[in-house]
Order: sequence, then structure tokens, then C-alpha cells
Amino acid sequence: MANTKHKTQKSKIGAVIAILTLSIASFAQSGGQFEIKKSVIAGGGGRATGGSFDITGTIGEPSAGTVSTGGSFDVTGGFWGGGSATVAPPPTRFDFDGDGRADIAIFRRPAGEWWYLRSVDGDNRAFAFGSSTDIPAAADFTGDGRTDIAFFRPATGEWFVLRSEDGSFYAFPFGGSGDIPAPGDFDGDGIDDPAVFRPSSGTWFILRSSDSQVDFVGFGSAADKPLVADYDNDGMDDVAVYKPDVAQFWLLRSTAGVAAYQFGAVGDKAFAADFTGDGTADVGVFKPSTGVWAILRSENGSFFGFPFGGAGDLPAPADYDGDGIADATVFRVSTNEWFSAQTTAGTVITTFGASGDEPVPGIYVAN
Repeated sequence: MANTKHKTQKSKIGAVIAILTLSIASFAQSGGQFEIKKSVIAGGGGRATGGSFDITGTIGEPSAGTVSTGGSFDVTGGFWGGGSATVAPPPTRFDFDGDGRADIAIFRRPAGEWWYLRSVDGDNRAFAFGSSTDIPAAADFTGDGRTDIAFFRPATGEWFVLRSEDGSFYAFPFGGSGDIPAPGDFDGDGIDDPAVFRPSSGTWFILRSSDSQVDFVGFGSAADKPLVADYDNDGMDDVAVYKPDVAQFWLLRSTAGVAAYQFGAVGDKAFAADFTGDGTADVGVFKPSTGVWAILRSENGSFFGFPFGGAGDLPAPADYDGDGIADATVFRVSTNEWFSAQTTAGTVITTFGASGDEPVPGIYVAN
């Protein structure tokens, strides 16, 4: 088995579409030198004349991409691209009810139970799924826009996924003992891919949902922790690791290449989420001794920090108010309270969970 394999890159791009327009009513336009703007043909069926040919105004899909020449200008028929390309926002992580907002959720390890509080209606759900030795790996494995309850069983190298759409489950082998689950949408098809990081060899194994093929990526070392996110806003999650022994972030970005940052200090809890709303994940740390957050802005490399939480709190950052910006959030184990500094709703305090519970939106925080 090869150590590395080129990572397939498929940009999932929603193109900003502009369509060729002529300002046409029921009459013809004529003239030698004139400019044709990109927009929508408002007067389909009208005719513009100039030079040695006529142009009949329609939407023009049949001739998309075809260049017509003559007279003093060229015309490419069909849909025209205009402006900069944009990437459709990914589904919200830890959104179990599909309303675009992350949900407060816990994994109760001794009982193998999952509990979450639905943001859409304030109701709660509970599922017995897994055991105390399983590793939570919640992600959207079915592509319906809702996070599926899922876990990785290190003893057997198996994944178990509880489908959000109908409550059925499926299982499959992928990985082995000692692997760390690190799912993400690595191929940009809108479906999270099962993936594991193998610390013993510094190798990633990614099972692409788009074609069921496996990528092998050598990136990282034995002490590293996986930290999957989209670090270059190309619609694909990227392989990345946090080195807790030296407080460094290393990113293998699918479009922008490798980047590395020295940020925070040994003992911090590291995470990646979009705290600035630019569509690109920012790296950050939570200092458990002081409750201080520090975020490194992806757009310009500057950073900001703020106190939110206290000693012993568990960080659980996610977009809880659905505005596309991650919210600093902590779960206070001693009182079973969630404190969330939401960018739209302000500070929200919620009691949910019990002593010993683990916050599901914190399962990918690197300790």
C-alpha cells in the first residue's frame, strides 16, 4: 500500500451567473461599433443588427460557449460567467435538525447515549448508540444537510452511522486500532467522508464519498492531533494537524498549499472554525486555566482574544445562531450549563446535560 496518493480536488463552485443581454423590445437595434453587456436578455425574441449579421435575443442555452464573429465584434452565446466565483456555504457542523444552526448536544459515555436540544423547536432527542469505549464522530455522512450521530470503534476499526433521515443505521470497516477519526468533506460533494489519522505513521486515510476510492496522505507525526476544516474556502475540507507539544498548526490546503502557524501555548485546547464570517476556517485556542479565547484571523494573519468561560470549562465552538460565524461556547461540567457568546443572539445560557457528559460540538477540539 502506497504511503501517499495525490489528493483529488474537486471544487464545488456555485458560479455567479450573468447572461448575455441586449436591450431589446419588439424592434431592431443597429449600429457599427457597440458594446454588449453581461446580464439577462430582457427582450427575448427581439433582433439586434450590426455589421454583417443579426442577433435574435433569446436566453441562448443551445449555443452556450459558441463564439459568433462578424462585423466589428464577437459574441459568445449562452450563459456568461461574470464577477468572482463563490463557494456555497457548507452545512453547519452539529446541526442535527437541519435548521442551519448548531445544536447543543452531549455524549454520555458510560451509557453510550447521545442527547441533543433541537434549536428548531426547543425539544430534545436521545439515542442509545455506541458504548463507553467508542469515539464520537458526528458528521453529515448522508448529505441531507443534517449531522448524523456516528462513532468510530477503535477496537475493530469500524464506523457506525445513525441516519438522520430515518433513524436506521449502517456500519463499515475503515481504519484500525490507534487511529483517530477525522471526517470531513474532502472531495467537495456536500457529503462528509469517513477519514482517520494514523499517528503511528503520520498517515491519513480518506474514503471519498464521491467515488468510494481511498486517498492516502502523509501529513503529520505521532504526537499530532487532526484538525479538519476548510482553510482556503474552496468548498473542500483540508487535512490539518495541531502539534500540542510545540503549539503549532500545520495545514495542507487543497487549493492554497501548505501553511504553518505558531499560535498559543502548550496546554491550550486548539480548534478550527470560521469566527470572522469570510468562509475560511480560523485557527484558535482556548486556555483552560483562564477561560481566554485567542483567534488567528484567516484573512490577514492578525489575531484577537477575549475572556469567555472559566477554569475547567470545555470549549464547544460552533455556529449556534445560524449567521455563518462560529460562536465561542463552553460547557461547564460542574453545573451542566452551556454559555454561548452568539454574534446575533448575544450571550445565551442553557442548562443541558449531566455530570460527566461530553459536549458533542467539542469532539474535534484538539487537546
